[in-house]
Amino acid sequence: MALDTTSETAPESTPEDDLAILHLRDLRRTITPAGRVSRAQWTTLTERALVELWESALSDQGVIGEPKGLALAAVGSLGRRDCGPESDIDLVLLHDGGVHLELRDGIQGLADALWYPIWDSHIELDHSVRSLKECRGIAKTDLKASLGLLDIRRIAGDRTLVEKATSAILADWRSGARLRFDEIAEDQTERRRRFGRLAYLIEGDIKEAAGGLRDGILIKALVASWLAERPAIEYEDSYEFLLDVRDALASVSHRHNHVLRLGYQDEVAELLGFMGRAGMIRPMSF
Repeated sequence: MALDTTSETAPESTPEDDLAILHLRDLRRTITPAGRVSRAQWTTLTERALVELWESALSDQGVIGEPKGLALAAVGSLGRRDCGPESDIDLVLLHDGGVHLELRDGIQGLADALWYPIWDSHIELDHSVRSLKECRGIAKTDLKASLGLLDIRRIAGDRTLVEKATSAILADWRSGARLRFDEIAEDQTERRRRFGRLAYLIEGDIKEAAGGLRDGILIKALVASWLAERPAIEYEDSYEFLLDVRDALASVSHRHNHVLRLGYQDEVAELLGFMGRAGMIRPMSF
């Protein structure tokens, strides 16, 4: 009886298999939380992976070089350059409203080539495909989107297009912020009702609760509108401390998570240099 001498060989890797974005989650976990320094490192890792992904997606669509009127932009924590170890990625595929015949499968084909590898990386993704006109339109009608788009920042692609978006969105916010005070107040009231006040919660949501990160983002937006003065240094310290807590929580839970459960508090406190969770209790609300 003849021996079967055939053997199975592993399939050859494709360029997509080598994309840094597919390994980004593990790479981010190798960095120990250390305040602003580690947030800069997480942000840089993410940006580099996305630039490579952008170039790969353009190549997949048969495009050589950088096309005009198309850009990949970040909002959220990546837009603000304060990524954490488990932060999601908030992206806008920004376009000028043109047809873009240079793309083999159109703008939607480019979007698919960008989004699918990120989904494969198991990093949470919030994404949209919008023209500059559409960005301005949604910013005028949706407060959360408006605050997010104020942080829009170019990752790759047409720099001029992103600069136009940045300038237009900021100008619209400054001209209309005074008329949105009621909307802002309603949002504040609803979040306080749902999530409570962070300073008085045993298991608080450090992002959504009153006095949390979202309020810090709102304060920055109000300063940008010229309707409020820049807050004192204590505000910056409080905001950075909440980011430190967010990063420590993500590191011990290995999740994109903002609720500081009792089961994590001792580990979070130790990682931040406190003697147990009781040592973390101090006024820090805005």
